[in-house]
Parts: sequence; structure tokens; C-alpha cells
Amino acid sequence: MKTLFVIGLGLIGSSVARGVREQGLFKRIVGFDVDEGVAHAAVVATNVCDEIAPNIAQGALQADLTLIATPVGTLHCVLQQIAPSMREMVNEERCVTDVGSVKVGLITAAIEVFGAMPGWLVPGHPLAGSEQSGLHAGSADLFRERKVLLCPTSTTLPSALQAVEYLWRGLGASIEHLNATEHDRLLAMTSHLPHLLAFGLVDALLEVEPAATLFRYAGGGFRDVTRLASSDPLMWRDISLHNAQPLLAALDHITAHLARLREAVAHGDGDALLAAFVRAKQARDGEL
Repeated sequence: MKTLFVIGLGLIGSSVARGVREQGLFKRIVGFDVDEGVAHAAVVATNVCDEIAPNIAQGALQADLTLIATPVGTLHCVLQQIAPSMREMVNEERCVTDVGSVKVGLITAAIEVFGAMPGWLVPGHPLAGSEQSGLHAGSADLFRERKVLLCPTSTTLPSALQAVEYLWRGLGASIEHLNATEHDRLLAMTSHLPHLLAFGLVDALLEVEPAATLFRYAGGGFRDVTRLASSDPLMWRDISLHNAQPLLAALDHITAHLARLREAVAHGDGDALLAAFVRAKQARDGEL
């Protein structure tokens, strides 16, 4: 494959570009970022990209594979901008994928923009990341031995799916296929809820103690549990809103469970606490 176009040069987008360059998966890497300073640094300071496209439409027009690595709240807008280029293409020529944490929203946006789910668009989500963000946080090894979830639809072209799998396997990732609705339900529990809880825990405790006091006397456990609160707030706001119903279901479940744990503490029910703690430890240690 000749040209990769990366839209959004933050942690994920720049990591893909770095890995592609290191592995020689594409001959040319073109980038785009709404922040002109980031775009300039991607070529001049970090050599992440070979060049920067003047706009999204022009970048998509010249690419064999376009990777959308922007926040989920921007997907509709990005698809609108690539639409003129993609409408002119022959189906077998080019393809597009994304890295967003919400897949039903991408499919809905694509149908709104194109009238139907395009065969060249492959919804994707690498299960890799960091609480750090931005161009300089990227790493060529970010996806090595990590999992990438692809959510092909009934209209997905085999050639498009093959091209996207080529990208991720070349970066050292393993691939699983998953229905988009099931993806969003599972990720609400395993990713979106933990981030919301980390943000919420720190925010709630700030009502009791100032941050300096909390973190001065925090042990490793508190720092581990709240690590995710260092993540990009805008990105996680968008994810929370765009996967609202699955996240609400997960929130309702954890709220009810915490209420039961509270009752056990209030009534001195050590057996109930121990049973919950043992189940959790066994699950976390791979014993269930």
C-alpha cells in the first residue's frame, strides 16, 4: 500500500504513524490536524508524517487508507469532509477506518452522511492507550501485543477489511471481529465506566479535601485507582455522551452494587463483604 492518511495526530494517530514508519507498512504518511502547531511539529520536529494535507478532503483523495483518529464527537463532521472525495472513488480503490471507542455512533453518522453504510468504511477500535495525550505521547510500540476490535457490517467490502487488518497486524496487534452494538455495551463496562468512576471519585473527594491534601497522603492504591482521571476530559466527555445508553446501564448496575456493599458495611456483614471481595480477586487473577 502506498499512502496512509491520518486525520488527528494525537496519541493514537501519531502512534499509528510512528509504527507504520518503523515497520515500513506504507510508502508515504500524510497527516492532518486542526491544530496547525501540531501539524507542523508532526513533520518538522518529530518526522511522524511526510507531509500535511491542506484539508481533509484532499488528504482522503490521495490515500489508499484513511485513518480517522479524532474524538468521537467529530466523526460526523469528518465524514462530511471526506464525502466528496469518497463519492468519486471506485469501491476497490480506497478505504477508511477509525479508532473511536463508540462504534454505533460512527455507523449512524455514516448512514446520515452517505445514505447507507459505505462498504469501504471499516469501524475499528484499538484497545490501547494511555492517560497521556497529544502528539509527543505517541509511541511506535503502542499497539504491539494489544487487541484491535473491528466491527465490519453486512456491507463491508472484503478488500477494505483486508487493508485495515494489514495495518493493525503490521503494528503488532491481534484482531477480533465484534458486532458494533455488542462492542459499545462491553466497552461501556470495561472502559467508559472505569474512566467515569475515576473522574467522579477525584471530583467527589475534592468536595471534602483539597487536591494537595488528597494526593499528599495518597498511597499507591488511590493513585492506581485514579490514574485514569489524568485522561483527556474533552475526549471522555464525548465518549460518555455518545455511548450514553450502555453507559447508563453500567452506571445503574454499579450504583446498585455499591449500595449493597454500603449496606454490608453499615450492618457489619463481613460475610457479604468477603464474598464480594473474593469473587472480584478471583476474577482479576484469572481464577474464574
